[in-house]
Amino acid sequence: MKIVRVLLLAGLLVTASSCNKDIQKMEVIKDCTGVYVRDKNGQDRKVCNAEILDGIATGTKIKISYDKMEQCFGLIDGNTCEMAHLYVGVLEITEIH
Repeated sequence: MKIVRVLLLAGLLVTASSCNKDIQKMEVIKDCTGVYVRDKNGQDRKVCNAEILDGIATGTKIKISYDKMEQCFGLIDGNTCEMAHLYVGVLEITEIH
């Protein structure tokens, strides 16, 4: 039983350490491939919980808190267009300031 607890704790620590919270002003980018935020260096990150930005137009600059993710979890969206959008990572927005 102790081994199971140790393994669960180790897994939790790895998961918690992989999420890096950050606060940054970013530009919202929406296209047929999904929703992204662009940082001041021009790098895009795909937004896993894109519905949080439903009322915000593309091109709008917003200040957000977010967690960097390894991948988005949940339902996989089918391709709605034949366009590709290059991005450097994925994130989950935790708060819009």
